[in-house]
Amino acid sequence: MFRYLIDESIKHGMSDPRRSAYYLLDEIEHMGVSISRLGELINVGRGNNCQAILSLQSVAQLQDTYGRERANALLSGMVTVIGLRTADEPSVDFLRETVGTEFNEYTGHVERKEAPLGGGMVETSREMKTEEEHKFAKGDLRSFDAGEAVICRQGKGYVHGRIRMLEE
Repeated sequence: MFRYLIDESIKHGMSDPRRSAYYLLDEIEHMGVSISRLGELINVGRGNNCQAILSLQSVAQLQDTYGRERANALLSGMVTVIGLRTADEPSVDFLRETVGTEFNEYTGHVERKEAPLGGGMVETSREMKTEEEHKFAKGDLRSFDAGEAVICRQGKGYVHGRIRMLEE
């Protein structure tokens, strides 16, 4: 029943772009059924003056509900992601990928010198390697303090900070 009501609400919300519509869907992966128009809301809604705020506890649970490919497509449509402490592997991997990686080149030098007692020359070599490095180790994301978050915006980068708690 809830799925039907949410789907109909999305359909009617996007039917008139002169009217703003906001959808706050909490823990969508726990609904037990998929929301048919969720992809449309995420990917097309912005152009129709519809905004979605979605929360979920686990990417793995979202993948169980929507299937891996559809869940990944839904996640890729998110313009802004706020990641708090997370533990499951798919959620950690998603946050690390969303924050991004950088590639660093490392050069190692080995000098070659003349060997003692006329034993010949020891040559110098140079070795270069490129390594992909994540901004956060997996353990970092699993051990965030309460309120600690990484906020990512597509094409704009990320900010690592702390969200004030209500009791502060």
